[in-house]
Amino acid sequence: MVLEISDNHKYLVSFIVIATGFILVSGLFYGSKGPLIVLLLGALILAIRISGIRFMSESIKRMGPWMVTRFGSLVIVHSHHIKKLRENGKEFKIKGKYFCTGCYGMCFGICISVVLIIYYIIYGFNSATIIPLFSLIPFLFIPIILRYLIFILMKPPLRFISNVFLPLGIVLLLCIIDKLFQNWVINGIYELLLIGIAFFRWKIAKIDDRRLLKRIHASNEFFGRNI
Repeated sequence: MVLEISDNHKYLVSFIVIATGFILVSGLFYGSKGPLIVLLLGALILAIRISGIRFMSESIKRMGPWMVTRFGSLVIVHSHHIKKLRENGKEFKIKGKYFCTGCYGMCFGICISVVLIIYYIIYGFNSATIIPLFSLIPFLFIPIILRYLIFILMKPPLRFISNVFLPLGIVLLLCIIDKLFQNWVINGIYELLLIGIAFFRWKIAKIDDRRLLKRIHASNEFFGRNI
């Protein structure tokens, strides 16, 4: 029996291998701060990716004006859900344009996290602030847990905030781990776990879309409306 591996899993394995190499090299040269620098660069790339910045293509030309904003040959694709999901909380609307709560919540949270990483690398944290900062972490993760694992329905603003808090919690926890242990191996292991968490979050989001569609379908059947 041959084990078949999907393209997504191949990309995940390749990304883990590449990330391990960067973490190893950065740790050997820069110590415990090395993995933080790798995370900083990765966060910037991810923020650009999920912001929807793209070059114009034929497929983008076919998108509706509510989905993209054009700047010459550059475009920002800020809407990608089907109509049923878009109108049931997956996206919010500003001046006739739809924006994905997940992508832009994460993007905004990553941008704040980048500032936090830079501040920590340059100035560090005072020992007296570790306990207050650590006590803040559960509150940053609770919204996303309610959102995806318990499947509490949220309006777009709450969905947006839950996605803002996720990268903040992840980065804050890494900074505290570095402050406590000052060990690039521990930091590196934590960052490799983050890749798995990111992949898991992507899979959960797909499941969440299917569950929401089922709920919309059931609601329409109950009220006798056509979908």
